[in-house]
This record gives sequence, structure tokens and C-alpha cells, in this order.
Amino acid sequence: MTLPVRFRQRARRALSNAFGWYAGENFTLGRAFLVETDALIERVAQAPLAQELKKLFANPEALGGNRKADDFREDAKKFFVNY
Repeated sequence: MTLPVRFRQRARRALSNAFGWYAGENFTLGRAFLVETDALIERVAQAPLAQELKKLFANPEALGGNRKADDFREDAKKFFVNY
């Protein structure tokens, strides 16, 4: 399952500027930049797990009560930093 990825205007400009810089240095670099960007966008689009975790975090009882939910959230922060 993939989700739509929407870009804000500022992000579109930044992407366009970055591509322009790489392509200006070397067309192959510009193309490589787009390929890598597309791959990253695809990874983001295929992350429905994030939505499921969001629902889980919103329900402390599902995690064993408020105290366990707080512990779980702290541990999850470590996971998402490394994701």
C-alpha cells in the first residue's frame, strides 16, 4: 500500500533548485539526484506503518496503561531517529 506524497510549495522550490544545481554541475549528477529522490519518495509513500503506530500511540490502554505507554513512546523515539 502506498500513500500519496504531497509537497509544499517551499519543498518543490528546494527540490527544483537542488536539481538545477546538480544538473548545472553535470547532467549525470542531476539525473542521479532525481533517481535517488524518487527512491526516497517511494520509501516514504510505502510507510503506512507510521499511521498504524500513530493510532496505537493515541490509545494508552492498548499499550498497557499510561506508564507503559510513556515508556513505549520513549523507546519509539530511539527507533524513529534511526529509521
